[in-house]
Amino acid sequence: MKTQITSSDGLEYFESSENKTIVPKIKYVTLEKGSTRKYNRKSKTNDKAKALIDEMLNKQSLEQSIEQLIEQPTDPTDLGEILDKYHEERRINLVQMKLDIMDYDSLQMYFDLIKETIAAGDERIYEYILNWMAWIIQNKGKKSRAAFELHGRLGIGKNRFTDIIAELTG
Repeated sequence: MKTQITSSDGLEYFESSENKTIVPKIKYVTLEKGSTRKYNRKSKTNDKAKALIDEMLNKQSLEQSIEQLIEQPTDPTDLGEILDKYHEERRINLVQMKLDIMDYDSLQMYFDLIKETIAAGDERIYEYILNWMAWIIQNKGKKSRAAFELHGRLGIGKNRFTDIIAELTG
């Protein structure tokens, strides 16, 4: 039995003396998907099959890129913190603007109201109330551990005292 190698259409065959194909020589074709992945297949290639495989690979890469976009974790950003920061800056600017508009005489009248009426002339209580007000303005949204119970005659300024605090804290 004699074997020989013949070539036709770019493919090589082993042929026996009986002129019968025993094993075709396999041609390796590498199809590239992008620049990172390669596919190897062992078969005869023709242009139609190659075009179909290329189309299939393009579809697959599109689906994978869409899945990667969907599955990519987003940067965990707490929008609540951003909004809180914005509102805090805005509140500080509004308080500053209100203080800029007020003249010193109006502030002095308010401090006199606190000292003479609310604190009843006691310097320690007056300082405590001012520090309490400063803490409330600086720590908006936090609960204060102190509360004031105001008693007095009608029209001496109890509501005016609380109205100013409400304006400053927004």
